[in-house]
Amino acid sequence: MTSERARTDRPEVEIRRDAWGIPHVRAADADDLAFGQGVATAQDRAWQLEVGRRRSEGTVAELLGPAGVDWDVLSRRTGIDPLARSAFEGLDADTARWVRAYVRGVNHAHAAGLARAPELDALGVQPRPWHPWTPLGVLAVQHALFGAFPPKLWRRHVAATLGDTAVALLGVLGSRLAFTARQFDRLAGDDGTLRRAVVAGSPIDWLDAQGGFLARRRPFLIYPE
Repeated sequence: MTSERARTDRPEVEIRRDAWGIPHVRAADADDLAFGQGVATAQDRAWQLEVGRRRSEGTVAELLGPAGVDWDVLSRRTGIDPLARSAFEGLDADTARWVRAYVRGVNHAHAAGLARAPELDALGVQPRPWHPWTPLGVLAVQHALFGAFPPKLWRRHVAATLGDTAVALLGVLGSRLAFTARQFDRLAGDDGTLRRAVVAGSPIDWLDAQGGFLARRRPFLIYPE
């Protein structure tokens, strides 16, 4: 393993990476462990963290241009950032301290130049500092993406574009779109060829490529308790 104790700038925290690059974070207590996890996460997921922060604050368009405007409007109308601030203010002292420790780790990685990603380099963007409530905002974004409103927005778009009949055709199974063989037959001619092209996305595509549940290089967290 390679050790990164010095790079965390905290003698109580050590990050070791195994042969596969997976971080193993060791610390004296839960707060220092959160700090180390923040450092390791910012190193491995700099692009995801930057996009998540911007989604929660409604500033994606600053990064991606017009393509990010729709999300920013939705984020600001639903009040994701004010919700995160309010939620943080409602935390008990121990939990708030733990969240702050994680944020300090993320910001340490940013300040030390450890948080890099090819997407950020291509755009010429430096990650911005996180606020104490940013993790709660990013969590709210993930809950929104996996919640009930994306299918509702999809059905509304289909109804406005193709009419109510198309909404019934593209049925919903739970929170996921279900396109059955029978429904496919309704779009096909007698010879089996499609009468019209149909373009639809999997619900998982609502997330970016490094989505919240993508299993990639998740750290091992270790402390005495």
